[in-house]
Amino acid sequence: MASPWTKADRNEYGLVYAKARYANYAITMFTTGIQFFMMAYSLAIYFETPREKRKGRAPYLVIGCLIFILSTLSACTDIAIIFNSLLEASDGLSYLAVEPTGTWQNIFSETTFFFVFILGDGLLLYRCYLMLFGGWLWLVALPILTYLATIALSIFQIVTFAQEEGDGIRIAISMECARNILSVATNIIITFIICHRLMSSHKRWAESLPTKRLVVYSAAMRILVESALPLSVAGIVQAGLQIVPVTLGGRISDYTGNRNALIVAMSTSSLIYYALLAIAPQMVILRVTTGRSWAKTERSTDVEIFSRSLAFNHGARGNESELSRDNDDETNEEIDKSEKSV
Repeated sequence: MASPWTKADRNEYGLVYAKARYANYAITMFTTGIQFFMMAYSLAIYFETPREKRKGRAPYLVIGCLIFILSTLSACTDIAIIFNSLLEASDGLSYLAVEPTGTWQNIFSETTFFFVFILGDGLLLYRCYLMLFGGWLWLVALPILTYLATIALSIFQIVTFAQEEGDGIRIAISMECARNILSVATNIIITFIICHRLMSSHKRWAESLPTKRLVVYSAAMRILVESALPLSVAGIVQAGLQIVPVTLGGRISDYTGNRNALIVAMSTSSLIYYALLAIAPQMVILRVTTGRSWAKTERSTDVEIFSRSLAFNHGARGNESELSRDNDDETNEEIDKSEKSV
């Protein structure tokens, strides 16, 4: 049974809640700075790359720029909301009273980040499709279904969030939890499919490729796993914590544990999850733009879609960027010969 929630407890909770939200949004602004660096670096490398070697990279850059712009708009709106709320509040109780819900700023922030999800998870889903192109395409049906279901729940959440009544906010919180669970499921399925496909290719070519060339597979597998696995783990934690207030009907006062610790944990997990939701696809885009990962493939079993591990140029700088230079011609020729001999 929950302990009585006194006025002093509510005031303390309000102060902790305000600090947690402010820290969340402040650090989110920092993560947008990380995205800005990644996009600026990708653009610089792209325009240094010869025109004939830019094929297939431009769409990734466009998606990356859109993710950065949308997530920045959402972060700026959120920091403006918390700033105005803190100006009007004098203590924890007043902050809980003045915290806006269902305003156009909240709806705008939710909508912009909704498109960030569509672009980010859509990019990971597209790369999963490329991996399965030419065979086993039916495996992509399940992540597509969870992806579309997540979009539907997100739209429903935004619509209900626009209602300032208590029921609308409570339903919106429940929908956000369900949306995050489906989003995590999508990321886990995509990660599993890509890893399984890469491991199968690794075993298939282990006997025909020289041992020193197999490091190509290990590097590609590590890159693809790291781009989605941290996001999936953070999503599982965030969704698990969100279930707690949902099971209580949105009434944090009914929680029997440490309420202040719960709100800090929820704020921290949300910060990490939503930051990775934007940064994870940016990592993939950076790799593709700099020529360290594949952009597209006509056959899912082509091993030449994987590039070498990252190498730094310690010599004189040429006319072409070292990161975008295609140094794998000899490697690809040997791979092609091995493929023909199988």
